[in-house]
Amino acid sequence: MAAIATHAMAGDIDFVPEFRTFREEGGEIRRLKFAGANEDHHLTLDEDVGVQKLPNGARFTFRKVPRAIFEIQPSTVGKDRPISPESRNTYYKAATEALPPNASDVKLLEEVPSPHPINAWKSHRFVFSYLQSGESYRVAVTFITLSEGPQIMLITSAPGDDYENGISRSDSLLRSWYTVRHGESPGQAN
Repeated sequence: MAAIATHAMAGDIDFVPEFRTFREEGGEIRRLKFAGANEDHHLTLDEDVGVQKLPNGARFTFRKVPRAIFEIQPSTVGKDRPISPESRNTYYKAATEALPPNASDVKLLEEVPSPHPINAWKSHRFVFSYLQSGESYRVAVTFITLSEGPQIMLITSAPGDDYENGISRSDSLLRSWYTVRHGESPGQAN
């Protein structure tokens, strides 16, 4: 995907992932943490998920859907432009700029308001099809304003046949997101 952010911060979130493994009854739990100024953001990873650090975020791959890619990075729009019908064109433009530079025959397939209505998040998703090197791809570009204000951009892409499994895995991973305010224990997290 195009590297469109020049730094790894989204508001108060540092998008350099830190990893932790916890032993609990029944096995290991892997967690990824993005540190924040006032809170930390965590994802729970299963054995199917691989993670790679990016200059501006993190890239996730899925062993069972090897051609799908899921990226989390700072939004290129920012929280000063709230997600709303009035700002739709701004977000649409940012979504198209997140497509690979060599994408051709780009088509908007679907627009989904509030695909992640959890944790008091505001979100909006654009789904495109495109051709790259003669192969058909689909990509979902999702903007989320988190409950505390920082805004992130999620990019899930896969060749046509792998897209549904890829978006299902990336959405499932995102549902494991939780926030722990500094000074709280994980049991108090929202």
